[in-house]
Amino acid sequence: MRPLVRVLVRIPCLMICMCLFVAARPAGDKPAIALIIDGSFTGPARHGLEALREALRDRGFDIVGAAAPRTDTVVIVGLRGGIAENTLREWGGALPGAAEALAVRRGTYRGRPAVVLCGADERGLMYAALDAAARLSWSNDPRNPFEFVRDTVERPFLAERGVSMYTMQRAYFESRLYDERYWARYFDMLAASRINSFVVIFGYENGGFMAPPYPYFFDVEQFRDVQFVGLTPVEQARNTAAFKTMMRLAHERGISVTAGIWDHIYRGGVQAGGIPGAPKDAAIRAPGLVWGLTGDNLSAYTKAAIRKFLQVFPELRTHQAGAPGSAPRPSREGTA
Repeated sequence: MRPLVRVLVRIPCLMICMCLFVAARPAGDKPAIALIIDGSFTGPARHGLEALREALRDRGFDIVGAAAPRTDTVVIVGLRGGIAENTLREWGGALPGAAEALAVRRGTYRGRPAVVLCGADERGLMYAALDAAARLSWSNDPRNPFEFVRDTVERPFLAERGVSMYTMQRAYFESRLYDERYWARYFDMLAASRINSFVVIFGYENGGFMAPPYPYFFDVEQFRDVQFVGLTPVEQARNTAAFKTMMRLAHERGISVTAGIWDHIYRGGVQAGGIPGAPKDAAIRAPGLVWGLTGDNLSAYTKAAIRKFLQVFPELRTHQAGAPGSAPRPSREGTA
């Protein structure tokens, strides 16, 4: 009978302990994360921080300040030269040095579990925050939400990491151009993959569409006869606004945008590229193609159009220009 008595006595004690533990956190309270952000960010770091906040909210955490009376974990975010760097030094961690480099380290801050996300610049800080947000989603332990976040110091192996897209088919290109949600999701994916360069290639073996692209966005005052057949000024303004929106969304995620401009005049023949329905004769005024360019005005028009293109789209990091038959080549410098 004695073993049975001991068991019966221990059960009430266990229930009392459980009640005391539950009562220590008021009913309905969420785990609290103190998010200490050292600085005000308007560039790529802001995108990374928003992703981190969203991940924390999705996991059911309250986001509080450093002075909150109750916090479970502290996250310190910043660039070199501030509290993030100072904390890394106190913990004996390495610092990010090169452009786009980052450092992530776990430790203890004022007696509480903590994580430091430090970037050498805003891109590096964005990459650290995006990586932490992704790893946060792997955890199911509210007491240790950053269990899969690893201590690391990283720097790029390649300074420029890019992808390109072509504008060969008008309907398909415009289905993306006008879709802001598409660009947001697409550039979210590129930023998470640490892509920092995006090239839009116009007029490359596409049956004359976007050869050249300038009249798709605007008319050049000195060359009123050069037109994109069938396009109205209202539609030109819509195209310009959509292209600017695309670049803004890319820049917010640390992705520079380059315009690659290839064919500057459509003469038919081999430029039709074997595309079904593409006009073989450039002497025909066809909807969807540029009309009014000749061998006589091509050089003068191109100089004026490129000048206006860079004025209308100052957001472009650079541009590339090619000739019929040449293949797109990556470049860090614009050429005209």
